[in-house]
Amino acid sequence: MEYRRRIFFGEVVRTQLNVIRVGNSSMELDFKAFVGDEIAAEGNYIIVHSPDKETGSKTWPAEWKKKFLNE
Repeated sequence: MEYRRRIFFGEVVRTQLNVIRVGNSSMELDFKAFVGDEIAAEGNYIIVHSPDKETGSKTWPAEWKKKFLNE
């Protein structure tokens, strides 16, 4: 995460989240936080679909993947 400016109590913050890439069991997301038209913070992260502790990562269900990709 990269901070570009302070966000003060009482300021209105608008957030934006975009799906960058969807793999078999992972997804990369990009996010931004705005105060007015100014970017206050931005970054990206990767999440992994791991529905239970015992088996590790699993392939995304097909209907989920379609929704992630707006298909």
